[in-house]
Amino acid sequence: MQLLAASHFDPRGMPDFFGRLQQNFRYYDSKLPEFLSSHPVTTTRIAESRSRAEQYPMNSESGDSFYRLFQAKTRVASTTNNSDTLAYFKAGYNRGTATEQEVARYGYALALLKTAA
Repeated sequence: MQLLAASHFDPRGMPDFFGRLQQNFRYYDSKLPEFLSSHPVTTTRIAESRSRAEQYPMNSESGDSFYRLFQAKTRVASTTNNSDTLAYFKAGYNRGTATEQEVARYGYALALLKTAA
C-alpha cells in the first residue's frame, strides 16, 4: 500500500481490487489461481485493507492521469489517419477538466511530431 501511495496511485484501489477478485472468483472452488489459494481474499482482508487505505491522504494526482497520457500516446502511435487524430486532440483543448486539457495538448503535440517525421 505504501508503494501505491508513493507511486501516486490511490491506495483505496487495493480494497476495491480485492472486492472484485472476491466477486469474480466466488464460484471457483477447485480452479482458483494459485495466488488466491496462498493469499485468500476474505471479507476481513478487504476490510483491513480499506481501513489502512483510509490512513493515506487523498491524492489529487492519480495514476489515472498517467494512464490518460499513455492512452494519448498509444492513439497517436496506432493511427493511420493523422489529420483525424489532430482534430480529435485539438477539440479537447478547451473541454473537460485540466487533466483532460493537458492530455489533449500532449496528444496534439505528439500528432504534430508524427506529421513532421
